[in-house]
Amino acid sequence: VETQTATTNAHGLVSLQIGTGSVVTGTFTNINWGTGPYLIKTETDLTGGNSYSVVGITELTSVPYSLYSANGPIGPTGLTGPAGATGPAGPVGPTGLTGAAGPTGLTGPIGLTGLAGPTGLTGSSGSAGPMGPQGIQGTSGSVNAWSLLGSTGTIDGTNFIGSTDNVPFSIRVNNQKAGRIDPSLFNNFFGYQSGNSNSTGSRNSASGYRALYSNTSGSVNTANGNSSLYLNTTVLKIQLMVMLLYILIPRETTILLLEIMHFIQIIQAY
Repeated sequence: VETQTATTNAHGLVSLQIGTGSVVTGTFTNINWGTGPYLIKTETDLTGGNSYSVVGITELTSVPYSLYSANGPIGPTGLTGPAGATGPAGPVGPTGLTGAAGPTGLTGPIGLTGLAGPTGLTGSSGSAGPMGPQGIQGTSGSVNAWSLLGSTGTIDGTNFIGSTDNVPFSIRVNNQKAGRIDPSLFNNFFGYQSGNSNSTGSRNSASGYRALYSNTSGSVNTANGNSSLYLNTTVLKIQLMVMLLYILIPRETTILLLEIMHFIQIIQAY
């Protein structure tokens, strides 16, 4: 049983398709049309309500060809028709589960070496590492070497500071001349920059800071004290920073003259 609501046309006619109405009971597609007979009952309510009155009951007659086509053997498959136009793409379905990883492929050949990149910034210095183990003790130094902190066990008359060849002996302080004993020119200088400029002068003796500093070729000079005979270069001079004047007593005339000559030379040096 089904109901349909329809409107007549201008000629008062209405067309209905059985099986397309609102189902009340039963299932239209379950009808076996090959068993029959089947009757169709039509009821109407011209007001559109539910008070139906029977209009008519009509038997549905079968069409033989239709029954044969419904129950006869399946005919041969026809030729494939031309492909229709591609329909619009459907919506993207949900992402499927990740499949199992495939086996690792063979290693490909090594590519060409790329260009060297720019040198990076210098990193900060790392912390100092731990101190390593103590090394093996070295061999003892020469027993004849002098220690920077002084030597012990020296023997007077046997041990000395100097040389055993005929070469001048020099002393330096702050890499500046501070002493020299010359066995060839017979010069003896002691003091910071004492005899600093001497080249060919011989038989000179100087003691004190920059004593006989400028002398180059002067010989037989004696300078004692701070900067004594500083400007002397070549002239024979004798300077004594401290002179003790002895009371003249009757002595040899030669000694007195020598003292006077030495005193005049000292005055000329200044």
